Amino acid sequence: MRALRSLARPAAAAALAAACLLPALRPAATQGAGAPLPFAVGEEMVFRARSSRWGTVGTGSMRVEPAETVRGASAWKLHFHFGGRVGPARVEDCTASWLVPERMASLRYHHYERAPLSRRTEEVEMFPAERRWTGRNGQGGRSATDAPLDELSFLYYVRTLRLEPGAEYTLNRHFDPNRNPVHVRVLRRERQTVPAGTFSVVVVEMRVRDPRVGDQGGG
Repeated sequence: MRALRSLARPAAAAALAAACLLPALRPAATQGAGAPLPFAVGEEMVFRARSSRWGTVGTGSMRVEPAETVRGASAWKLHFHFGGRVGPARVEDCTASWLVPERMASLRYHHYERAPLSRRTEEVEMFPAERRWTGRNGQGGRSATDAPLDELSFLYYVRTLRLEPGAEYTLNRHFDPNRNPVHVRVLRRERQTVPAGTFSVVVVEMRVRDPRVGDQGGG
């Protein structure tokens, strides 16, 4: 089962790596009075996840959807979906994050994960000004920051960093303190050829604590 659950990790890694080339393909949005964001409403990426053992194991997409109102605030809806299969085993990951772009702070996070032997649903409401969050089944707690992020919004936040090879970042921005710190390492620049053409990309490694498995997961 753990091997099947880990199929989502190559998908997230592919999404992060491919997302780093998107600033050259899409118009930027303005982040308040600061530097422009390297993504905007309407951006969409479609990708395939491959395994050296199984070949293509699934397809996925990431997109920035129009703003929705969350507790009176305007938040872009970030959407991630991955579906795959190894033999008869089906896996699926559907994630949504509601992000206030001016502050790069998440207000809401939904995650649905299906594996052959398990299903998991996570729904979180974040209250940045109060530095707290609440979840399903009475879960909740304090946040270490007034600009919290979740797993999906973190992928977009990483794109706002200075992605020079060799750069390393240790961040305490996850809404759940038990998932901090998040480590980001910029490995290298390279050229990648995909069906859409050949592009210059930045290879980035992101590691987030996962208390469910007792270690850190790579992205």
